[in-house]
Amino acid sequence: MRPPAVAAGRDFGHTVGMISSVKGTVQDVRPGLLTLLVGPIGLDIQVPASMSATVRHGETLSIATHTYVTDDAISLYGFANDRDRLLFRQLLTVSGVGPKSALGILAAGPDEVRTALVTKDVKTLSSLPGIGPKRAQRLILELANVLTEIEETPKKGKKKATPEYEAVEAALERLGYKKEEIRRMTADLPEGMTPEAALSYILKNAR
Repeated sequence: MRPPAVAAGRDFGHTVGMISSVKGTVQDVRPGLLTLLVGPIGLDIQVPASMSATVRHGETLSIATHTYVTDDAISLYGFANDRDRLLFRQLLTVSGVGPKSALGILAAGPDEVRTALVTKDVKTLSSLPGIGPKRAQRLILELANVLTEIEETPKKGKKKATPEYEAVEAALERLGYKKEEIRRMTADLPEGMTPEAALSYILKNAR
C-alpha cells in the first residue's frame, strides 16, 4: 500500500521528494539501466543511455535521482547531476512526454538536448527517439524560453573554467574518459585542490 505521504509530495503529476540522491557501488550496467548496491540493497535505476555508457562496473557512484510513483510501482531515474535532473523534470511538463520518453530524449546527451532546445534546433530534436517535427516544435515552444532563463541565472557552486580545472579535464581525456563521464566525475570536486590532488581524488573515487 502506498503511504499517505507520497500523495502529498507530488509535483508535475509524480513524486519528486522521496529519494533525491543515491550513492553506492555499481553492481550491474546495461544500456539505460544501472544496478547500484547501497548497503545490502541493490537498486535498479533507469538512466540516460549516454550516462550508462560512461559508467564502469565496481565504481562508486553518486547520482541525483528522481522518484516516480504510479499505482503499481515506484521507479527511480538517475542523472549525473542536478542540472540534468532538472532538464528531465522540465521535459515531463510537456504534454505527452512521460518518464520513459523523456529518458529516451536525453539518450542523445543532456547537453546536446539542452543546446538544441535553447537554439530552437528543430532538425536535431526531430531526430531524437519518438520525437517528430510536431513534438519538436512543442518542446521548443514550451521549454526554450524556460531553459534560456535557467542557463542565464548564475548558479551557486557552479565550477569555473579555471586553468587548474581545465588541466584536470585534459588529463582525464588523455586517460580515455569521455566528456559526459568527466562532467560526472568532476561535479562534486572540492574547491581549492591542485590539479594533481584533484586527479588523484577523482581516480580514487572512481574505483
